[in-house]
Amino acid sequence: MKILSLSYLNIWPHGEGKGIPSIFLLQKGLVDKGWEAHFVCPAWHSKPGQSLYYGIHMHRFGMPFIESLQCDNARLDKFFSHIKASFFSNLAWLFFQIYGFLELRRIAGKLRPEIIYSHDLTAAFPAWLVSRIFKAKFVLRVYGTRSLWWQYQKFLARIKECRDFLALRLPADCLIITKDGTNADVLARRLGVKEEKIRHWRNGVDFSLYDPDPGIGEMVKRELGIPPGKKIILSTSRIIAFYRVDRLVFRLPEIFRLNPDCVCVIASGGQDKNRFEEFVAKNNISDKVFFSGMVDKPALKKLLNAADVFINLTSYSNCNNSLFEAMVAGKCIVALDNPNIRELIVHRESGYLLKEEELDDLPRIMRDILSDTDVMNRLKDGARNAALSKLWSWQARIDEEDKLLRGLV
Repeated sequence: MKILSLSYLNIWPHGEGKGIPSIFLLQKGLVDKGWEAHFVCPAWHSKPGQSLYYGIHMHRFGMPFIESLQCDNARLDKFFSHIKASFFSNLAWLFFQIYGFLELRRIAGKLRPEIIYSHDLTAAFPAWLVSRIFKAKFVLRVYGTRSLWWQYQKFLARIKECRDFLALRLPADCLIITKDGTNADVLARRLGVKEEKIRHWRNGVDFSLYDPDPGIGEMVKRELGIPPGKKIILSTSRIIAFYRVDRLVFRLPEIFRLNPDCVCVIASGGQDKNRFEEFVAKNNISDKVFFSGMVDKPALKKLLNAADVFINLTSYSNCNNSLFEAMVAGKCIVALDNPNIRELIVHRESGYLLKEEELDDLPRIMRDILSDTDVMNRLKDGARNAALSKLWSWQARIDEEDKLLRGLV
């Protein structure tokens, strides 16, 4: 059977082996299950053309001004930079609708796939149109919906984000939604999607990330230039406004004042990195804050197992891969409280859930946790046990989707 995917993102959005593994692992898993998988995306940071990658047929296409359209490092705290980034982002969306449709139609005409699969909302319109032309099943995969559910409550926000709301309403044969805390399933039902079409699933997780070797911590500290004996606070959230890493960074001076024997490692990248580096330098804490950039999976495994506390303060998408990986690695987790995360983390048993109004108390809370070995060990064990009982492996997640897709055809 043949499955043809369209994605605005590359199969590894932030470089090979870096960032969200969801796209690559599903494609590779389907190939292992006997599918002929074709993946169509823009030629971001690469040349247009075809290639074979782990058995996946890759089709990368060009778009006008493709290098200029990438605004990953735009300073959104600067007015004109923000305007420029917004303009190019919307232009990229428009070009993708046109060129993505043309490329997908060309390939579908030769391939005649049973399923056309849209990776996220940006690809939904061209993928749906091509599925209608070639009478293929249409599957829409949504990797979270940012704050769309909360924006839906406001009339002006509905107009601003209308293309995403309309994409969710497209008549898909199946709507697969990542259960990441953004209430995308609630939004889909509100928009009229039938219950039987919706699959609201968590991502899988790599259980091999757990490696309790005590020597890993000191090895990571040597590699990063961290003095021996320091405790590590780790954040792996993308450094963009949505993930609210600022809630941690802007409280680091006080955290370090109360906890002089700790450092912070921010293992990601994004548009706010330069702003945060400037803040860190201005507050003379550059020797305690380490921006490692986006790391691959082997490096992430070492960082997770070296860290003492994992912190995630996003308001919406806090039930994501980063949280799952920290749970599997048995980390002491500090996260922002909401109803979705309570399905995974029990306050003071498998993590510390912080109310939004308690954010100013974060330095004191970190002091209380870091200074109490018994509390840290209890939270670490609780997180690991919760992962084993509540999360599923990537193989189990892929098996479930393979079963679903075969049922459609």
